[in-house]
This record gives sequence, C-alpha cells and structure tokens, in this order.
Amino acid sequence: MCPQRRTLAGQLRASVVPEVQLDGRGGTLGPLRLIEPPSGGPVTVLLAYIRTPEGDAALNTAAEEAIRRSTDAVVVNVTRPAQEVDSPFSAEQGLDAVTALFAASGVDVEVRQLPPAPDTADAILAAMVETAPDVVVIGLRRRTGVGKFILGSISQRILLDADCPVLAVKAPSERELPV
Repeated sequence: MCPQRRTLAGQLRASVVPEVQLDGRGGTLGPLRLIEPPSGGPVTVLLAYIRTPEGDAALNTAAEEAIRRSTDAVVVNVTRPAQEVDSPFSAEQGLDAVTALFAASGVDVEVRQLPPAPDTADAILAAMVETAPDVVVIGLRRRTGVGKFILGSISQRILLDADCPVLAVKAPSERELPV
C-alpha cells in the first residue's frame, strides 16, 4: 500500500454495490465496497524516465495520467554513464524537453536528476518512498519469446517492490507507428 494511502485510509468514503456479475456463466461477486479517495488530497504521478523510445512512451502516458488525475508530476532520471548513452543530446537538454512537455500540458512538474547509481532500481524506489506517489509510470522494452520470460531487472524490481500501482508502458512497435 502506498504510504499516502495509509495516511488517508481513515478519510476514505465507501459505498456498497449489491452484486456484480463476473462472467457470462452466471457467477457473481458481491457485495463490493467501492472506495473513493477524499477530494483535495495530494496525488502525484511519478515517472521513472530515461531518453529511449520506451521512456518517451512512458513520458506521454505520465502526462496524460497527470492531466486525467488533475495532479502534478515528479520525473526521476538516473543519469547513465556516458558509454551507455547513444543520444546526441545531453541529459539536461532531454530533461528540458520533458519539462516543456509537462508545461505545455498544464501540469506542474518537479524533475529530479540523480547521479549514476550502482543500483538504478534502488534509486528510483527511494524516490518513490520519498514522494509517495499515487501511481508510478515506467517504460518497458519489447521482448523476444525468450526475453518475455525475463523482464528487465530495473523494471522487474520496480514492479515487484513498489508500494503503489505501477503503470508499465511499451513504445509503439514499427507497425503501430503512423506512416
């Protein structure tokens, strides 16, 4: 559970839905308690970002989520060692573009550029604990048949260790891109 949700747990309002049909076979589930978050509480979208097609897809999704939730965003970027970067742009130029995208969307954003870390997932998870976001957005690479069995280690750690929902986004494949 997100730390934010723990602090708000006593303030949540609940309503009851008598019965919900699960499938076409007549199975039902009920009664359900629908929990509504209190109005006016802090909600944040955290984006773990690196400048890749997957990172850019996550960026667009994070901006959409922040707009949908009427909230702000925190962008966490762990600087990669120079030998791993294949972009002609500096990290600062890339993050300036990220800030501009959020600003153009009307979303307040805080950008945190962290130094290279031996364990990138730990750095991102620490930022998640500090900010207590409502949702985290990450980008995932497309995998081959064998690669689908093994998720990227950073993504896997974030998905497994996060205390709040994680929205994992893939970049559009070449056949999905507009011509």
